[in-house]
Amino acid sequence: MNVNALLEMGARVFQSSVAGQGAGGLSLDAIIPALMSLMSDGKGGLDVAGLMGKMDATGMAAMAQSWLSSGGNQSISASQLMELFGQSKIGAFASALGIDPQTAIAGLQDAVPKMVDGASPGGALDALGGLSGAMDMAGKLFGR
Repeated sequence: MNVNALLEMGARVFQSSVAGQGAGGLSLDAIIPALMSLMSDGKGGLDVAGLMGKMDATGMAAMAQSWLSSGGNQSISASQLMELFGQSKIGAFASALGIDPQTAIAGLQDAVPKMVDGASPGGALDALGGLSGAMDMAGKLFGR
């Protein structure tokens, strides 16, 4: 799935998740660039490998594996999202959408796992040996 399709899918999930929290008027045109800013690699792509690396380093490897594999996705807590992205990035994301950080986190709890899962359709990263294989591959690609 390409970056634009992943962003649109993530934006739709986010929009649906926050609709019942008084933020239902958010447009995809607002959510997509906010998601891109939150998850960007700085080169016009999504930093899925960086996110997976941070999850691995912070004890969330099993959760990351569930997102990458073809099975169901483990849920992520609000505190785990804050640990992954940091208060300033979550705050900037919420501010860009004109919503409070708690509402932003609630929507991201649904959107982020779906976006990562969409980046590995059918568990395609399973063929690399799951998270550790994907991290090894990313390390080789980026000279780590």
